[in-house]
Amino acid sequence: MIHFEGFSDLVRNRSNKKIHELEDSDETVSSSGSDSEKDNDSEEARYAHIIDLDNVANQMKPPFCSDDEWSSITSVTQKSTELPRHVEDQLGFYLKEFDIKKIRASYKSYTTTTPFTDLDEYTRRVFDYFLFCLENRPEYFSQRPANESTFRARFIEPIIEPFVFIFKDLMDLTWGEISSTSSATRRNFQLAEGKRRRIGSKADGIGSLVSIDDKELLIFELSGAPTRLPVRHSVDDKIKLDECLVDVLNNLLEEFKECSFELAKNLKVFGFQTEGFNCTISVSEIVGRGIYCRRTLSRFCLPTRVQDLYYLYDLFRTMFSFRNELAASLDIIQELKIAKTRKLKVDDPVGDYMLRLPPS
Repeated sequence: MIHFEGFSDLVRNRSNKKIHELEDSDETVSSSGSDSEKDNDSEEARYAHIIDLDNVANQMKPPFCSDDEWSSITSVTQKSTELPRHVEDQLGFYLKEFDIKKIRASYKSYTTTTPFTDLDEYTRRVFDYFLFCLENRPEYFSQRPANESTFRARFIEPIIEPFVFIFKDLMDLTWGEISSTSSATRRNFQLAEGKRRRIGSKADGIGSLVSIDDKELLIFELSGAPTRLPVRHSVDDKIKLDECLVDVLNNLLEEFKECSFELAKNLKVFGFQTEGFNCTISVSEIVGRGIYCRRTLSRFCLPTRVQDLYYLYDLFRTMFSFRNELAASLDIIQELKIAKTRKLKVDDPVGDYMLRLPPS
């Protein structure tokens, strides 16, 4: 299980304090040890737990999770996604030979008997961008950027902007060092009167929902430009991203807290993280009371040379899988909006399942 900054120390220090205070009396130590265990259990039960489904073997079962529920959570298998045949044929036509001029000629001459779909248009637009850069500025394009903003503009925005345009009426994107409103909501929960409000965790980009007060659904975390990648930067960013996604999910579910858990548990939120030229898209969802799961949806590597263009097979496979998951979540949000409008009383509202992360 992922441990949160400060939480493990909080539990450990409490335990150590009890031991030192009562070490003169075995009987008192024994009695207080039981009390300490109860305190720890109640502390554990008060906060949300994140289960990393990519690393099930090293996960610990939360104390309030039954064996059957734990078995059901950890037995989830990763779905494999195939590249749509028409997109695979299109890429195969372009990449018959790895000569930049011949690839451009193939791109210009490509035709199809059926109208281009959104997926076809996205494929051509992204392929054309990488091809154009490799044609005109190969040294500039393959040179590793010195900062995250340059890396984002050169590699990430050309992939993401046309992708989100498919959902242009539903989503909006904001780039830069942005404070997450979902994270800020948790950090200022039950804020004492007179205390200064805290800002939320910073993200490198946020995708928000236009129709629900710009509530967040997608978080970007660029773990350093490839030339300036600290050893632990990506690890720390992954933990921060996973925590932020729980905040995002809770903030979104708060809107529908009176709706059925059976419906709400199908809602997913998404994280996009880079480590060098490697990109990972992750999914987070609520699966039980206080139990949130994250898993990797897919990974791909960014092409920086002509011979790397075959990486685009994985890039498009990942993005189209992401599209399907995102579209499904947007459909669930629409169903939740309808259910909220009808104000139907349910026996298991999702609000009863939500727990926050420890304060940070």
